[in-house]
Amino acid sequence: LCLCEPHRISLLQLCASSGSCLLLRPGSVQHLPQRIMSLLEDPRVIKAGVGIQQDVRRLQRDFGVQVSSQL
Repeated sequence: LCLCEPHRISLLQLCASSGSCLLLRPGSVQHLPQRIMSLLEDPRVIKAGVGIQQDVRRLQRDFGVQVSSQL
C-alpha cells in the first residue's frame, strides 16, 4: 500500500508517421494546450505506445483528457 501521491505526467512525446516528433514537458501546468487536447481526443488519430493504458489513465487524471483510439 502506497500512500504517496502518484506521479504526474512529466513528458509527452507525440510522433507523426513522417518521423517528426514533438516533446512536451507539462511540468506544473494545469491544462494542456487545446490543440494537443483535440489531437489526443480525436478518434481518427491512432495513439500507440508501450504501456499506453497507464499513460491514458494519467492523462485523464492529470489533465481531464479523454484519449481515444489507443493501441
